[in-house]
Amino acid sequence: MADVKRVCFDIDGVLCNQVQGDYAAAAPHRDMIALVNRLYDQGYRVILHTSRFMGRTHGDVAEARRIGLEFTERQLAGWGVCYHELHMGKPRYDVVIDDRSVFFDPNCPEIERFIHARAPLEASRDPGSASILTGCGQHLGAS
Repeated sequence: MADVKRVCFDIDGVLCNQVQGDYAAAAPHRDMIALVNRLYDQGYRVILHTSRFMGRTHGDVAEARRIGLEFTERQLAGWGVCYHELHMGKPRYDVVIDDRSVFFDPNCPEIERFIHARAPLEASRDPGSASILTGCGQHLGAS
């Protein structure tokens, strides 16, 4: 038996519009939902991964799941989304770099340009401050 291929989709900003936490006001993106359902019908394992409710729960995955799972499941059912798994608790971020993401290119200078354009740091932030380097360890190539 061949390995089932898994495809992971975010909900907000992908399956529906971004609503800054007002999830009841989210409007479905019908073309993307149609794609998800086609992949599901073709035999792909469809996984939904969301950071819904992570902000208001300060990153507490169990609490985000407790207050948001049933609502999210009902909303997805109402939109007709077919999926196998729904994971609450995706970390909140401004940019994600992943080798399995659509259109990934390991061009570090281009990635850095994109990050600075998409998620610029405020001018007053010192790039060498401890808050940015927490958990960083020693940089590669440092003597």
